[in-house]
Amino acid sequence: MKKIIVIGLIAALSGFIGYSVFYKTEAVSEEYVVLGKIQKGNISLSIQSSGQVSNADEIELNPDKSGIVGTIHVEEDQYVSEGDPIMSFDTTDSEMAVRSAEIDLEKAQLALEELQEPVDEMDIKNAENSVTQAENDLTQLTSQYETAYANKQDDIADLEADYPTAYNSAFNAATEIFVGLPDVLESMDDIVQGHNMAQNMTDITYYLNSTSGDDRDPISAQKDKVITAYYASLASYDTALDSYQEISRENTDQIEILADATYEAVYDMSEALKELDVFLALVYDEVGSGFLYADVLSSQRTDISNSSGTINPILTSIYDEIENIDGISESITDAQEELEDLTSEYELNKQDLELTLEGKELDLEDIQSTSATDLEIRAQELTIEEKENALSSAQNDYEDNFVYAPISGYISELDIDVGETVSTSTVVATLIDDSKQIVVSLNELDVLDVKVGQSAVVTFDAIEGLEADAIVVERSDTGDVNSGVVSYDITLSILNEDERILTGMSADVDIVLISSDDVLLIPQTAIKEDTDGKYAEVVTNIDQLAKKSFYLPSELTTEKKYLEIGEEDDTNAEVISGLNEGDLIVLMTTIVLSSEEDTTLSTPFSGGGGEMPSGDMGSGPPSM
Repeated sequence: MKKIIVIGLIAALSGFIGYSVFYKTEAVSEEYVVLGKIQKGNISLSIQSSGQVSNADEIELNPDKSGIVGTIHVEEDQYVSEGDPIMSFDTTDSEMAVRSAEIDLEKAQLALEELQEPVDEMDIKNAENSVTQAENDLTQLTSQYETAYANKQDDIADLEADYPTAYNSAFNAATEIFVGLPDVLESMDDIVQGHNMAQNMTDITYYLNSTSGDDRDPISAQKDKVITAYYASLASYDTALDSYQEISRENTDQIEILADATYEAVYDMSEALKELDVFLALVYDEVGSGFLYADVLSSQRTDISNSSGTINPILTSIYDEIENIDGISESITDAQEELEDLTSEYELNKQDLELTLEGKELDLEDIQSTSATDLEIRAQELTIEEKENALSSAQNDYEDNFVYAPISGYISELDIDVGETVSTSTVVATLIDDSKQIVVSLNELDVLDVKVGQSAVVTFDAIEGLEADAIVVERSDTGDVNSGVVSYDITLSILNEDERILTGMSADVDIVLISSDDVLLIPQTAIKEDTDGKYAEVVTNIDQLAKKSFYLPSELTTEKKYLEIGEEDDTNAEVISGLNEGDLIVLMTTIVLSSEEDTTLSTPFSGGGGEMPSGDMGSGPPSM
């Protein structure tokens, strides 16, 4: 008995299944051909990733003026509509100012009516009252200004009184830092300059020399980064230490310089530790646990990790001290500017009131002397315009007491309390746009296939059965490198408005690259190519063929049909032109070898990717 062995790419054909036949043959080698029909189907290709749902936009809300918070109208996580009030200052003074301006306007209007009426004793009396009111207004303005000016000076004095505490705190923080930094430096020195493994070679050089092959180059490059960062940290540490040793606690300028120098030194050490940690990780990945000095490597990695854990709180501490000093300085500057604005505004208002008083006195003189002239009436009309402007200004000042929502959304953060003093630079609340987005990361190969505007389908771990539509709205052109792997952020906007979709939910994203339905498909294995392009072999004598799994090439008559190919996935390609539905084509050629044993021959026939011609299937290749 003889054994038949089929050699070919049968397993690569998608959409085909197999059957088995048993037969005898002579020892011989022969080629057989597998056929299939062109059919319509769907083709798709996508990229999958995952991420978390986030809100599309955040807006920080600031007041239009400084003052004391009177009322908070919202709570954190509350939904607000565009125009809803978020907070307001104490409006008592503003309401009084509006009412006073309304009264002044009404008086000016009445004065005009009086000018237009015959002069009598009542007119004279009213004019006298107008003069008195103008004098009172001027006196009140001056009194209010002096009170406000004194209060602002007190605010500046209070802020300046905070300086000694802030400088003392910064000095103490620097002192504590310089106690702990030598241990951090020692952990780096032990690797960069230590000789724990060889007397004639530093540890960092020994580690590099223990690597080989293609991985040596990135490790060598990382070593150079370590050396650069290490000596930079030494230099900034020496500068900070010199400043610390020369400083006088009473010299505030020196303390600011010390704080900045200390922050730079700690930051440089933090960066050096990061580079050293990456270097040791690369070395460990290369040499493995079987490394001769694996215990030294493990111990030094632990030391660097511990030093990183020590340096990060130190960095935060000195940064907070610098921010505290800068915050006091900025607050004093703001207060001084407000003081200048207060004085400028007072001088302008005083000038206006003095002019008003002068006008009222002239009005009184005119009334006492004779009937109003056209010029006098016109002057009063201008006074009314002035009062109208003053009322409009007071109303605007009143509106400045409120902070309104510029858009609809959710209050994510509320950073104020009733009674707290805030300025125009204070962020009183953070508003999040209620639309949703998701950011996913793709590698440097996949990201090239993604374009803005492509559609996607989003599913959620927490919402069974929901498939949300999304669209790519942004593709980052700057990659993030993590352990040598480059990734790029892709931002997608979720189009569905579904209240179940919440910020922070985990989601899987399927970005559609190709999607074509009901198109002619050809298996990739059936596509051949020559200098004229891609083609398929179309069988032209289909009516003369019996239905079976394999055919001898001599049984077939074929014709080259050059193809225009559209979309492609890993299995099939779309046929734009060159073939018609139902065309019988050569899918693949199979080589059959024989040997001296019984055998079972597994052969493919059409399942989903093609269809065999009608007729009897047959029991296998023809007898040889």
